[in-house]
Amino acid sequence: MARSLHIASALLAATLIPQTVTPQTVTYDYDRKANFSRLRSFALRSENMSENPLLNERITVAITGALLGRGMIRSDNPDMYVVPSLTSEIRKEVSTYDWGSPFGWYGSYGWYGAYGWRDPYGWNGGSWSYQVRDVEYATLTIDMLDGAGGSLLWRGKGVREVNPRWKPDDIDKKVNKLVAKILKRFPPGFDD
Repeated sequence: MARSLHIASALLAATLIPQTVTPQTVTYDYDRKANFSRLRSFALRSENMSENPLLNERITVAITGALLGRGMIRSDNPDMYVVPSLTSEIRKEVSTYDWGSPFGWYGSYGWYGAYGWRDPYGWNGGSWSYQVRDVEYATLTIDMLDGAGGSLLWRGKGVREVNPRWKPDDIDKKVNKLVAKILKRFPPGFDD
């Protein structure tokens, strides 16, 4: 009975653990038929980015700096519109801890001993504890739209964990790093 309870607990914990996210997960996609070499100017459309105007300004400045650094110019009649958006979500993260004996079921001189295999099912008399916590993740999406027709040319997306205790300087660094990672592959072939 105890064995099946430990197995059921381990399986339940494994199903509740979300997909592992690195500090910054970045993806991108683009229209393969688009001619990116003609894009020389841009304008930002960031009216509905997020509810935090301070964060919106940081993102806008980071995007503008990255594009100006690539030789593009801001224009009222641009070749493309840059449309950033920011969303956030709360995810459950489950951590498990095994407080069992370091020697396993067979003792320090047994088959598996102090240097060998540890029993993952708790048969060694140890106990398991679980910690469930809410973690906030932010997703920054940067769309590049054709200035003439409005069609989507390129989309980059970055996801990262958010810490509510970050100071403004930390937020500046993290926003700049995330925007740089998202725009690293814009335009396609830029950083191959």
